[in-house]
Amino acid sequence: MKPVDYYKGREQTYLKHFFLEHYLEKVVHKVGFYNPNFTYVDGFSGPWKSEDEDYLDTSFGIALSQLRIARKNLEAHKRYLNLKCLFIEKERKAYQELEKRIKSVDDLEAKSIHGRFEDLIPEIKNFIGSSFSFIFIDPTGWTGFALNKIQPILLNQGEVLINFMFGFINRFINFQDQKNIETFNNLFGSSDWRNELEIEKSSGKSDEEAILTIYLNRLKKFGNYPFVTYTKILKPITEKSFFYLIYGTRNLEGLRVFSKIEEKLFKEQTAVRGEAKQRGRIERTGQGELFGSDFLSENSRLLINDRYKNLQNAETDLIKFISEKKSINGHEVLGRFLEYPFVWENDINDWVIKKLKKSGSIEIPNIGLRERTLKPHHQILKK
Repeated sequence: MKPVDYYKGREQTYLKHFFLEHYLEKVVHKVGFYNPNFTYVDGFSGPWKSEDEDYLDTSFGIALSQLRIARKNLEAHKRYLNLKCLFIEKERKAYQELEKRIKSVDDLEAKSIHGRFEDLIPEIKNFIGSSFSFIFIDPTGWTGFALNKIQPILLNQGEVLINFMFGFINRFINFQDQKNIETFNNLFGSSDWRNELEIEKSSGKSDEEAILTIYLNRLKKFGNYPFVTYTKILKPITEKSFFYLIYGTRNLEGLRVFSKIEEKLFKEQTAVRGEAKQRGRIERTGQGELFGSDFLSENSRLLINDRYKNLQNAETDLIKFISEKKSINGHEVLGRFLEYPFVWENDINDWVIKKLKKSGSIEIPNIGLRERTLKPHHQILKK
């Protein structure tokens, strides 16, 4: 992908592409060791506002680049990957540009379709076949990917990453005209979501937390995903949520990869927003600043608060979880607590290995003497 300077004024897009690039590189490499067939599906391909002749500032350009890199890395390990890519775009002008680019791809199977993502589910399902699929849903709003319509491909073997455009959703969710109501019923998969919203809010959650919780629960249900999590992308210079990248997977290893990339994204978002804020100050005042943004940047107050709150809740939940069971394994612990956004494996290792094991509250009989990290096969016994 292009460097961050290429994304001035649309830093949130850079962060989304940063995540996609790093995640694809890792997940394709992991999947390729046990499944030789990988299909990438981009439901809202664009390109939108591309300024690069190679389209490396677009999701489909980044995807093609990373898929090729992963395939080459696998070949070095005598693993040979059959790659397929499907790119979908409904806007005619954008599709014409997309189609022209895809026709030039000759080193892997790539296909483009003109139409609405949610209306093309039979064609998408047929294209995926029995291969592992990674479905990227990156709309410009909140329509075109109704949960009840896209369910057949969510149930396929594979994973999904959804750009949940909270900023727009929050602005329009309470508009009461019938057409708008129907778009949100489609988003959540049925018309009874408002009752759930009131229940979530009555438990003390903010509107934002309640909306997000409902969508996460419904995605897990519609896709039958054991693991669903998310990460937050803020507006470049204000402490407000722009969108969430919501992820569903059936495999603990996918969740572990997501968590590792989220940790990198957390640091990258801090740096990028620091630069954007400094640039904004200079433009407003017309004066330069003595120190660079890397010196002045601070972690976002909102992100820090989210991480602190999630760490507290997760640790409390972990202690309760262990106390209620005589025996659990590392797979259960990692799967449950990596679903907490901004909670990473080092945090879980600190709680389980350094705190609970060291204090004598638990024992892990099958952990090696030199092991300092929790593994899925480890057995945790309550003392």
